[in-house]
Amino acid sequence: MILRPQPAYSLIFAFIIVTVMMLIAVTTIQNTTDKIAYYRDLEGGSMAYLAAQSAAENGVLAMKDYEAGYETSLSDSFTADYDGDGTEETTGDYQVYGNAQRNENDATDVYYIPMPGTGSAGEYGDCSLTDADHDGDFDDDPVVDDPCNWNKMLYGQSVSIPLYTDDGSGTLQFPYDLSGFTSWSLKVRTPCVDPEDDPETCTRYELSDGATGTSYVYASDDSILLWQITGAGTEGGADYDVSVVPDDDSYDYRTLTYRDPLNNTEVHESLINNAAGQSFSAASTLDQYVVLKAANSSPYTDLYNACMGDTDGVPTTQEVTLSNLSLQLDIVTPLKEASGDSIPYLEWQLTIDSTDPFADNKSVIIGEGYHPGTEHIFYHPYVITRSTTGESSNVYTLSN
Repeated sequence: MILRPQPAYSLIFAFIIVTVMMLIAVTTIQNTTDKIAYYRDLEGGSMAYLAAQSAAENGVLAMKDYEAGYETSLSDSFTADYDGDGTEETTGDYQVYGNAQRNENDATDVYYIPMPGTGSAGEYGDCSLTDADHDGDFDDDPVVDDPCNWNKMLYGQSVSIPLYTDDGSGTLQFPYDLSGFTSWSLKVRTPCVDPEDDPETCTRYELSDGATGTSYVYASDDSILLWQITGAGTEGGADYDVSVVPDDDSYDYRTLTYRDPLNNTEVHESLINNAAGQSFSAASTLDQYVVLKAANSSPYTDLYNACMGDTDGVPTTQEVTLSNLSLQLDIVTPLKEASGDSIPYLEWQLTIDSTDPFADNKSVIIGEGYHPGTEHIFYHPYVITRSTTGESSNVYTLSN
């Protein structure tokens, strides 16, 4: 009997089935590995986020007994063992910022309120506060004219700006305590008609100020922003209340009544309009947008003396020991164009010419969370802004 070779169909079919099964298994394992890595990333990011949030809340707690301007920081303010291995590998740090800051895009070295990048006049989502290199500084400051460097103020709203700072121990320092203090300036402007335009070159709303061509109607040029310096202290052992309000001196010229530029310190509509057209290099005028100033020169000596605790007007003397001092702002007149259309709000900014700054009217608490992964460390920031003058607070959560 002769045996004839048979085709190996069964063997070939089995090989194909095994190969397919191996491919399916490899693919399934790879997908499972990818999913495990994905969920580990999600977990790592969540752990970093929770650590940052907890650290920021620790920062809020740390400043509860202090005044505006208090600043502090703490590394590893929050630690946690989320995976239960006995090692607290998830950590969180916080930084508390409370003082005005310089702007990296400005060579004048003045301090700014609001802190660069924290203004409320910017479009929602446009302004960000980051510490990208974790050195405790605000990076990539917007240009000075950017709305993110200005605060918004609505008709009927009140703003309080501290003219002091906390030295870190709960003790307040006033302008006469601060090294190199010479002046502060309040800038006020209207917003851009189109918020998408360049803030340095945009067309801004113009307040109806009573001017038509070369004519001027005093009664139509309303005081629009009421300011007052308020505070308290002691003089010669007795209680002393600080209260400086606008001078409204006027004079007649060619039968018309004008505000006396050497004595009047009202913030009126034409002043805001005119200040918007000023040049930074104008030698004989205030800088652009400046409507009020505390300096040892007319007509601002009353403001300057109040800041220096000086009641007799004699330079370099201090009669009042201050315990509180603030600049209060209130928009008291509806914001209107000449056409009668409404202007949505005003923008304000305070600059301080001093070696040491005033406090901002808010504190910024930055929590930073870290969680070690298998290939890298997960990082997440969490930012809280907290009013130090009784105004509303906001919470911002920033992504990586």
